Amino acid sequence: MKYIARIARVDLDRETSETVELDGSLLRNYIGGVGLGAKIIWDETSADTLPFSPENRLMFMIGPVTGQVPQSSRATICGLAPANDAWGETFMGGTWGAEFAGTGLAGLVISGKAKKPVYLYVENDKIAIRDAAPVWGKDTFATNDLLLRATDEQASVAAIGQAGENQVRYAAVVADGHFGRVAARCGFGGVMGAKNLKAVVVRGTRKPGVFDEADLKAANKEVTKFLFQIRAGERGSFTPESKGAIAMKYKLGCMGVKNQSQGRWEAFARKFDETFVQGKHYHCRLCPISCLESHMLESGRQAVLHMITSAGPNCLIDDLEALQQGYELCNRYGIDNISFGITLSFAMECFEKGLINEQDTGGIDLTWGNSAVMLEMIRQVGEGEGFGKLLGQGSLRAAKQIGKDALQYAVQVKGLEVPLWDPRIFNSLALGYATGNKGGSHYESPGHSVERRNLALGYGIDLTELGFPAGMKRLGLENKAGLIKKIQDVVCLVNSLVTCQYSYQVYGVSLATHLRWLNAVTGWGMSRDEFLQTGERIFNLKRLINQRHGWTGKDDTLPPRLLQAMPDLSDAEQQVPDTLAEQLQEYYALRGWNAEGIPTEERLQHLLLP
Repeated sequence: MKYIARIARVDLDRETSETVELDGSLLRNYIGGVGLGAKIIWDETSADTLPFSPENRLMFMIGPVTGQVPQSSRATICGLAPANDAWGETFMGGTWGAEFAGTGLAGLVISGKAKKPVYLYVENDKIAIRDAAPVWGKDTFATNDLLLRATDEQASVAAIGQAGENQVRYAAVVADGHFGRVAARCGFGGVMGAKNLKAVVVRGTRKPGVFDEADLKAANKEVTKFLFQIRAGERGSFTPESKGAIAMKYKLGCMGVKNQSQGRWEAFARKFDETFVQGKHYHCRLCPISCLESHMLESGRQAVLHMITSAGPNCLIDDLEALQQGYELCNRYGIDNISFGITLSFAMECFEKGLINEQDTGGIDLTWGNSAVMLEMIRQVGEGEGFGKLLGQGSLRAAKQIGKDALQYAVQVKGLEVPLWDPRIFNSLALGYATGNKGGSHYESPGHSVERRNLALGYGIDLTELGFPAGMKRLGLENKAGLIKKIQDVVCLVNSLVTCQYSYQVYGVSLATHLRWLNAVTGWGMSRDEFLQTGERIFNLKRLINQRHGWTGKDDTLPPRLLQAMPDLSDAEQQVPDTLAEQLQEYYALRGWNAEGIPTEERLQHLLLP
């Protein structure tokens, strides 16, 4: 069976939609997901296109294997992003990706701005633009429930809350209501708000076509067995619990304490170990083993590690009940909990340093450890009120408005707040964060997954498959430029297929298996070399998009905080990435870029890029 992919184009200005079959060579060159999304952005927008403008393309994309292999109920939302005013991508799990795969579509490309609030209902090949007045102003949980009643109880809803409606620059898109499967990063909830688009509801009942169903089933059987072996502890220590993760972060000194100025907070680690009770496992559709990010309480999804750390130790808050409440509020409002926590800790440090005071904050006492203020600031950010209106712009824009020395305390790269995987502890992340196409993201350049594997895990990314020695120390620079380059390319492939990042970077489902999946579905017979070159092509195209929007090699850097040693750690426990400039030149050379970080004409021709 020939592989065919179609996308639906929705014009909110004209209130029209059409389905378009994609050219085979285009698909082979960009696969789907973020690859196809990047190509559409390159072709259909310009240097003058802004994230909140009607001309921006808001894309919900899946890939050829989405909904057909283990851990593949994933979807990406991508386009020009409010967090960095350039390329952005974010991902959500749960049910939405697999449900959308059942529609027979590979993506939605949404342009324009609706005259009034609307939502989309995609039912197989039918697309309806419906009035969203009954749910506008409501949170994501209520919106989810109301739209399921209005459409089909078996459908899947991806919606924005009030933060998206108010165009918060780190507003999230939340799927599955109180189950909280969140496309959090880069601010695409705000793009939906700018387009007057409240939600995208999908119901798909069709079985996607497969070229070689027997081989796909055989590969899936092997991967499922492999994942169950990991779950059973047969391939090394397996700890899908937050307690184990916090203990590891404390031991290594990468908890992220007091706006990432310190590495450990013993009192929090002890309290967490003694009092935290993990909820029940919750599996995304098609995931056989669940993960660290997936636990449920009776009230809803349990706070994930990034909420616990970014708004916890990073703000000197140790109230676990308040952190759980804050996480639920973030999900209801549709707020990226990483960017919120890092932006709040930035504001607390500015308050401590006297750069802002209660007159600036509207009477809010932004002292460290104030959990009540943390909850109030989530509300203000979501509602677009008071001091929250400034913090909703993110730490970089807030720092520029505050002025003085505020930029020293904004822990962000290219406008996107850096998560609490520290490049001073996992040195490959220094290059990864600096050169990532969406800014401070550990998922785009997960070198720490390789470095972490050598600590305790008996599974994870196989370095030998990428051409590197099996052992790689987390401190030190040897092979790190080559590692980051190769992993960034592979991540582009994973995110174009589209499957779960945990499958590759945490559990270590091999690159060869991902290629086998692709060929089983499409029949392309793609070689490993062509596969890797496709990942490199996609990464470079995103780089070109960003350069068109004004990014240069000077933006490939880290914030001041991450270039300073943590005083509570010894020199043997950390390594400040103070040779980043030299590493960048090695990395640029490996990529075929010039000394300013610009892809050469020769490299672009080799990759079949404009």
